[in-house]
Amino acid sequence: MSRTRVSIVIPNYNYGRFLPRLALSLTNQTIGIDVCEIIVADDGSTDESMAMLCHLDELPSAGFRVVELEHTGDPARVCNAGLEAASAPYAVCLDPDDLPSPEWLAACVATLEEQPRTGLAYTHFIRSEAGDCRRMELPGYSAGELARRNITAPAPLMRREVFEASDGYRANTAYYKWDFCIQAAVNDFGLYRVDATYYAHMIHGENLSLTAPANDGQAKANVVRNNPDFFPEKVADWARALLDGEPWADPFAAGTIPDGPAVEKMLKK
Repeated sequence: MSRTRVSIVIPNYNYGRFLPRLALSLTNQTIGIDVCEIIVADDGSTDESMAMLCHLDELPSAGFRVVELEHTGDPARVCNAGLEAASAPYAVCLDPDDLPSPEWLAACVATLEEQPRTGLAYTHFIRSEAGDCRRMELPGYSAGELARRNITAPAPLMRREVFEASDGYRANTAYYKWDFCIQAAVNDFGLYRVDATYYAHMIHGENLSLTAPANDGQAKANVVRNNPDFFPEKVADWARALLDGEPWADPFAAGTIPDGPAVEKMLKK
């Protein structure tokens, strides 16, 4: 029987310079890299990424493969391609420039193994931008909070069944990770926050995290439209109106979807 427990999917485009550091982080995982398969989904990189893959290939992992794609600049598509190639019972999409602490994978795997009704496990994380590090303390899961904002971390560990039951990461929203977590909730997979800080998410000029706010309103409206059963009818009306360009539909605060009362206030203006 295979000992592979975790599929680590690394979506990559021109992040070759980060791969040696990532390889070191994976080596230090207390769960043991020998029970993890590594899948690099490469979006047609033109930098030194292919040469730097040797740092991952040389790890004593349970398996290593590269999924080479023609470049589209669509991170959702890249993640999906990697997850479709995954074979382990647990999977995670890990950005090449992020830094998981040694306890990260072990803590998330233990959560899923101890809680069979949980489909996604995530931890608090550090947001690092230009040398400024800020701890992002995440609340425990609630459907109401997830309907307002993304309360999960950038790299939740999932059961494979969560991906198989979903439409995958959807390309019509810059908030594709938020959308994916909502899909999990709609499909009755529990989400659980591990009360520890085991992850560092790097913010810099090449991150989608920085460009997403420019299209914030449409991105949020598409999250609502993608998951109509998760949101109140008034919120669905707001999303439709915003996408149709109706003037009353305010994009609202960046990264936040309005609730029903907030939509009613917009209509009364």
